[in-house]
Amino acid sequence: MEIIKEILDSAPRIFTKEILQQDNIGNIDVKLLLSPDNKFIIPTGIKELDIYLNGGFCEGLVCLSGAPSCGKSTLVSNMCEHISANGQQVLYFVTDMSMNEMLARSISRNMWELDPSNAKDTQSVQDSSDGFNLKETDCFNKAIVSFKQKAINYQIIASDSYEEILTIEDVVIIAEMYVASGLRPVVVIDYLQLFPTQKLLDNEKSRLDYMLMQLKTLSIKNGLVVIAISSMNRKSYSIEPSMDIFSGSGGFEFSSNYCLAITNDVNDREYKKPSGEIWNMNLSLLKNKSGKKGMIPLKYYPKYNAFPYAEIKHKNSAKFDMI
Repeated sequence: MEIIKEILDSAPRIFTKEILQQDNIGNIDVKLLLSPDNKFIIPTGIKELDIYLNGGFCEGLVCLSGAPSCGKSTLVSNMCEHISANGQQVLYFVTDMSMNEMLARSISRNMWELDPSNAKDTQSVQDSSDGFNLKETDCFNKAIVSFKQKAINYQIIASDSYEEILTIEDVVIIAEMYVASGLRPVVVIDYLQLFPTQKLLDNEKSRLDYMLMQLKTLSIKNGLVVIAISSMNRKSYSIEPSMDIFSGSGGFEFSSNYCLAITNDVNDREYKKPSGEIWNMNLSLLKNKSGKKGMIPLKYYPKYNAFPYAEIKHKNSAKFDMI
């Protein structure tokens, strides 16, 4: 023990004292530590994904990538409403949307879920509800109530929430303030490449590696699920989803516990924005430290910002489950 102390003292760091105070493994109640009661699992609400994940995301870093306008933010915000409605605190940091747009997207989605025939798109909700007819107004008011019930544990920190742009270091500080207050939030960063850093770095790869390590440390230190939404490598728009799609850094593969990609239907390899009201999408689980990998077909309704169904394929039938 004296030798270890000498080594640590020769390179002092802020957590040296905590390391020296840790108990030896032989003195720890291993059964208690490994008890299911100590396991922190966050169901996503997408049933087939949760099956792959053995119930949901465990504490760690989750990276989600996809081409522009393919529904990355929509998918994660759908998950966040589900997570919040089930009693788990959510902190959603977003750089490229205002609070108004985030709320309008959610209200539009909830209108569609309640009454598709009287639902309105995001722009209509943002512009004004004054021009809605009686049925649309009733749907709008019910959607607000529905969203507020789901969002009881949902905190959105948008680009217009503060006078100054938040850095990735600010995100860590705010998340740890929530932890210090006794909460254990799911933290979302939307999206990673747009967040600045206080630390000046030589190139984009170094910057991304640094940010990923900050988020990984946040998740490990505090036992949190941290979800980072990322851009997709342009060369990967029209190829089979793989770890190569993550733009700009090998840190995604090495720092993350889970890596996912959302793409348009696997049968159409030439990337283009799908047309029509319903888009056929695929959610690929490319890395899963705690289980198997796979691909899940999804239906996406961009007009109403909804991923309402996860398609579960069986031998003789197809089943659709509500998120």
